Amino acid sequence: MVKRKTTRITVTKEEVWVLRQPTGKCQLWCEECAGEVEMVAAEKAAAIIKVSARALYRAVENQQLHFKETTDGRLLVCLNSLERFVNDHNRALLDTET
Repeated sequence: MVKRKTTRITVTKEEVWVLRQPTGKCQLWCEECAGEVEMVAAEKAAAIIKVSARALYRAVENQQLHFKETTDGRLLVCLNSLERFVNDHNRALLDTET
């Protein structure tokens, strides 16, 4: 009679989930402003100034807005440059009306 040796292996798996409510803005370094500024997601920036996402991306491509791209490909827009963009745009509209 042959004796058999049995080995039991137990694997325990643990998962940790971190759930956060996104605030929609974060503090990041803006090269053009040379300082730490609040940045928001492109979609939120478009909603703030009441334009389409396409119009906002066009302004980014035309270098009218400061931005950062995250490692996962999301675009964040500098709120300082967004405010200047709106002020410049409104000034241009007023100039064409006179």
